[in-house]
Order: sequence, then structure tokens, then C-alpha cells
Amino acid sequence: MNTSLKNLSNCLLIALSIITVQSTKAQFYYSPEKDLTDYRSFPYYTDQRIAEYENMISPIENSNPTNFATMEQVMTLFNHLLPSSQKSQCYNRAYAWTYQMVTTFLYNAEKKDLQTKEYVEKNKLKGYSPIETRKMLIYYTKKYRDNLDDKWAFHIAPSVMLNGEILVLDKEFLEKPETVQGWVDDLIKIDRKRLSKLHEKLFSDKDKMDKKHAKLTKEYIAKKDSFIGDRILRIRKKIKENNEKINSLNLKKEEVPKIDCAWINHLPQWDHYPKQEWCMLQEADMFVKNTKMLRRLSYDNTPIKREWSHYILSEARKDVYKDWKDRWPTKKMLEKRKRKENRKRKRDERRQRRAQDRLDYSF
Repeated sequence: MNTSLKNLSNCLLIALSIITVQSTKAQFYYSPEKDLTDYRSFPYYTDQRIAEYENMISPIENSNPTNFATMEQVMTLFNHLLPSSQKSQCYNRAYAWTYQMVTTFLYNAEKKDLQTKEYVEKNKLKGYSPIETRKMLIYYTKKYRDNLDDKWAFHIAPSVMLNGEILVLDKEFLEKPETVQGWVDDLIKIDRKRLSKLHEKLFSDKDKMDKKHAKLTKEYIAKKDSFIGDRILRIRKKIKENNEKINSLNLKKEEVPKIDCAWINHLPQWDHYPKQEWCMLQEADMFVKNTKMLRRLSYDNTPIKREWSHYILSEARKDVYKDWKDRWPTKKMLEKRKRKENRKRKRDERRQRRAQDRLDYSF
């Protein structure tokens, strides 16, 4: 009996340890906006690393984007992007689109000319080199997600340089290349209306509660009724909560509420200051897929591999396009397709021979 109880307790301890490990992993990968104390439970999130976040490796350190000369060239890139054919993740679209641009076009910096790789090779032109782009990320902070919309934690899209200015090529939501501010305005236009309504409601409730509080106070002074005193305490609690909400959102009655995104250089600035800003913007290398790569770069000094991963590319295309098998068949798919065609050919040959045999026997 004692032995079975010990075995049972050991099994329970093992199960609890597995659950703890799994929850820790989930916090590391999927909960970037936990409090700062939660991060210190992981080896990557140490006090020393947090103190040195300004000296961390920049995600655009080795990036040298092509500086295009005309808007027509950028429009050529934008129009060439294949729109997604099904519901997909933003980081998969950005990865597939960036690969498509970089592997399709070449640029001559001296002549300021953009041509397709096929055209350059066909006409044997010289002085052309592969283009290089970047990616833009917008991070939605805890303040934003708690009060406006918690649909996304971040959004990413490819970007290019036009005469030193960043233009975002987000074909899922834009009809043409946009500046960073134009891109942000398009993404948060609905939430700006939500914030205006929230602003109006908070100050309207504040005025109503202040009037009610003043009225109840006069009644209490006149009647000295304990029931009225309890109502005053409850309304004071609501007034306090309402004022705390207004202060946390940094709203003022006379001012129109704004949603401004702060620029950051490193992802820990999003992790550690989620209550101070509505949203944050960051530029990243074109080979970055998602925030997991940026987190490892910042906290573990794991460099970004400046090469295309065909596995990631295949998974991205699978997520973005319904007909990805027909557009970009893998080697295994081609071999399987060839085997299938051979089987069909042999089957047709057998049928033809049998049909011919039946004709021969009929005479």
C-alpha cells in the first residue's frame, strides 16, 4: 500500500513539473507583455540584459536597403506582389512577398534602373545587382489591447526606401505603397474612433457622477441618513475608478485623443514599457520572419541568418496561397507527380493493348 502511494505521488510530481515547463514555454513565446518580474524567471531575461538593452545588436545592423529613385519603380514592385488567396498570418505574407521581390528584380544604382532578373540575363546587361529591402513592424502595447482592440499583438509588412524615405508595401491592406504614418493610420483608423467614443463616455460619466455625488452630499447633510452615506461611498469608489482610467490613458477633456506610435530600436522596449505607449514601430532586416527571431537577437545575442530558409518559405506560401502546390511544387511533389503520370501512361497502354486484343479475337 505504501509503495503504491509513493508511486502515485511521484507520478503527480512528474505531471506537475511537465505542466510547469509547458506553461513557462508558453509565457516565453506567446506572452511578450507580461510584467517585468515574469521575464526574470527566464535565463534570457536577466537584470544585466535588461539594463543593456540600448547596447543590444540592432536588427538592421547588417541591412543595406536599396534606395530607389522613382515612385514608378516602387509601384512596379508593389504591383508584382501576388495577393494572398486565403486568410493568412502577416509574417508569412511578408516573408513570401519579400522573397518574391528580391529574387525577381535587379537594380542598377548608377543608372537608377530597375529590371527583372529574366530581362537582365536575356539581354546580358551589366551593373545590375539584387535589390535589398527591409520590414516594418508595429507593436500593439498592453494599453492598446486592453482598451481598444486585442486582435493583434503585432503586425509586419515589407518596406523599401525611396530617396531615403520608408515606404510600406502591405498589399493586404493598402492599394498602393504608403509612408509609415499612412500605413499606421490605415491600420488604426477604426481604433481611433473607438478611442474618441471612450473619451466621450469617460468624461460624460465623470460629469454625471460628480453631479450625483454633489446631490447626495447635500441630502446627507440635511437628513443624516446612513443609507445615503453608503450610496456616497459607492459613488466615490466609481469616481475614483473612472479618474484612474482617465489618468492611465492620459486623456484630457479639452483635447482630442490621439494614438501616436513611438519608434524603438530593440524589442525589449516593447516588452518592458507596455503601459506608457499605445503602439511602437520598428524596422527590421528583410530576413526576419517574426518577433521570435528579434527576441532571440536581443536577449540571447542569436544573430539573424541573412539567408533564405526554403522550409520557412514553403510554410509561408502554404499559409498564404491556396494554389501553392501548383505554383511552387517541391522536388518531392514533382517526383510524385512524375510517378503518377508514369502509372497513368502504363495503365492507358494496357487498356489500348486489351482493346486491340479484343478486336483481334473478334475476327
